Amino acid sequence: FGPPGGLNSDPDACREVIAALPAGLKERASLVAAGYDQHEIKGIVGLCGQFVGSRMHACIAALSQGIPAVGAAYSDKFAGVFASVGAGDRVVDLRALDTEEALAKTMALLASADAAAADLKAAVAAAKRRLGEVFGALLAPAPGGEADMATSVAAGETVAGHDR
Repeated sequence: FGPPGGLNSDPDACREVIAALPAGLKERASLVAAGYDQHEIKGIVGLCGQFVGSRMHACIAALSQGIPAVGAAYSDKFAGVFASVGAGDRVVDLRALDTEEALAKTMALLASADAAAADLKAAVAAAKRRLGEVFGALLAPAPGGEADMATSVAAGETVAGHDR
């Protein structure tokens, strides 16, 4: 969050966006501007049916909970993160689109959120399984490591040229 009244003030920018929304959407938009920690913010994001964000970690908070998100991208990072859970098409690159194009794409993505939700939940579950496998492999004792050596010694094998 930038300071109120500043160029990078997220709450100020969000107020402007909400004020510009048409009737029917304005009532469905919420602004969270109080001081919450990262756990509380992720909990609040978890209450959303869908999410639009321009901050990477806020979008990750939504995606990781299976909430269809639209990433309003200002950097290339968004494409890779969203693609990692099969949602690469849900990025609106603000550097490449004019306002009308960005708004039209965002609105189309919001309209397709229900269809994206099931695929996203499955992709997030698969990503979590892959992550568990990677960390499991990283934390497993290496062949020839202490656990294997202890087993070999207990079995009476020669270790490093020495008998037990």
